[in-house]
Amino acid sequence: MTFKQFNRTEIKQAINRVANTEDGRIFLAVLASECGFFKNLMSDDPNRTQMFAAQRGVYAKIRNNIRPDLLRKAEYGIEIVEDEIKKNG
Repeated sequence: MTFKQFNRTEIKQAINRVANTEDGRIFLAVLASECGFFKNLMSDDPNRTQMFAAQRGVYAKIRNNIRPDLLRKAEYGIEIVEDEIKKNG
């Protein structure tokens, strides 16, 4: 079986196509929340702090590929509250 290979530009374009859809923005907002991107990383337990940093790093790596205008829509236009998704603005 042969897997299709993608270069960095193709990956960035694909991520931005996803981020340019409402479902994609919801997915990115959920991913940021699940990765604790907007939470404090510090803990009394150094292992826990390292785990928080690793989770946050996953979203940060994806985030670096997203155009600023699309990023604003995902990070500031959607709020995850309990079991609800609220669209701001």
